[in-house]
Amino acid sequence: LAVACVRQAGFFTYTRQYAEARQAGEQALTLYREAGDRAGEAQALRELGFLHWSAEDYGTALSYGRDALQLHRRLGDVEGEATALHNLAEIYRSLGSPRQALAQYESAWSLHWAREDRQRQGLTLYGMAHALRQLGDLDQALTRYQQALAHCQAAGDRLMTSRVHHALAGLQWEIGALDQALDHMHQALSISQEIGYGPGIAHGLLALSDIQTQRGEWDVACEHLQEAMTWLRLIEDQAGLTQAQTRLRALERGSPVVMDSPTAKGWVKSHIALAEGKVYCEFESPMAQQRS
Repeated sequence: LAVACVRQAGFFTYTRQYAEARQAGEQALTLYREAGDRAGEAQALRELGFLHWSAEDYGTALSYGRDALQLHRRLGDVEGEATALHNLAEIYRSLGSPRQALAQYESAWSLHWAREDRQRQGLTLYGMAHALRQLGDLDQALTRYQQALAHCQAAGDRLMTSRVHHALAGLQWEIGALDQALDHMHQALSISQEIGYGPGIAHGLLALSDIQTQRGEWDVACEHLQEAMTWLRLIEDQAGLTQAQTRLRALERGSPVVMDSPTAKGWVKSHIALAEGKVYCEFESPMAQQRS
């Protein structure tokens, strides 16, 4: 029942039913505590932290994140401790404190490095790169993304490999390297198609359309928008579909809107599921709202 409640909390969080998510998460936490299941308790704490992070209630998210970290430490769960530090870093980034986030990422990465865990190192390097972009250190951000890509590829993590390529495309566009941006986005889209990752396909096609509009390739941009709309319908993203339709009409009239730079684009709060619980991640998206 506790496992079912955790999964229910996750579903309600992604569908923005936060009151229901909180009720399910708190029920899971109570059940795990009554059963004396400390590992399950840590997962429930991480789930509640994810809920409040997603709802932008960052103070409460930090409280749950710190409780999860302390519990993992008491259990001697090094992997759990490291990814709990990563989660705290993600919350600090959302609070607009990238320097504090970097300190948490560094602690997490050291633990992953000591255990030679390539997948978790890749996740944390990806988060570090985001923090460095927030600080305006694009050279170091590029280095960290490239390191993250190497680790994700070595670990065989296809999902994160596609997400790192997507982030690299955004960074290359940001620094004016549109050819490199286009190459990374094609690679991100290709992997998403191979693994059947619907949101990655939809958002990759939208991002390709943006880049090609920027390059003046309006006919190709329209083709990608039309394909993206098919995927947006499949994943039931009505808000994204409406925006894509508006962009397509503008392109077909021959008067495309001025494309926002990647720095003006938003991020989608998401997660990677590992044995110790959710690891928080943000994925770049042309459809998301810009972080304030």
